[in-house]
Amino acid sequence: MPHKFKIGFTGCHNNCLKAEQNDIGVKGGVKPNWNAENCIYCGVCQAVCPEKAIVVDKKLKTVERDENKCVYCGKCIKSCPVEAWQGKSGFVISFGGLYGNRIAVGKNILPIVFDEEKLFAIVEAALNFFEKNARAGERFRNMLDRIGWEKFTAELSEISRF
Repeated sequence: MPHKFKIGFTGCHNNCLKAEQNDIGVKGGVKPNWNAENCIYCGVCQAVCPEKAIVVDKKLKTVERDENKCVYCGKCIKSCPVEAWQGKSGFVISFGGLYGNRIAVGKNILPIVFDEEKLFAIVEAALNFFEKNARAGERFRNMLDRIGWEKFTAELSEISRF
């Protein structure tokens, strides 16, 4: 490798390990799925959502979740008193975090990953990309900023499709 490379794994979304401040961070996540038949439209899920990705209209009896805002934390699932929210567990991956002289939070450029083999393939692709494109002594984030996140994202998108 051209320089040190840190990978952080944590089982939940609370980020006590600071996974997003590693070159690659992997956190446990849950993709929520709403079941209208069970819902009482109490609004608890909307109140606990840290990203304001859920909007409950009690009068119209509708629930909307913005997929682009969801961080897969599972708080909507855990808080629902009638189990109207169910979830599928997976991995949320961030890239390019730094901690030390220059602090940077890693970016989530892929959707939640459910398969371990896919996770391993993505990590391997990121390591190969780093080895191929980084200069000696250059950190992963600095390489991505130099050559462009778009190139990296395009390469990972090919891997994440299988």
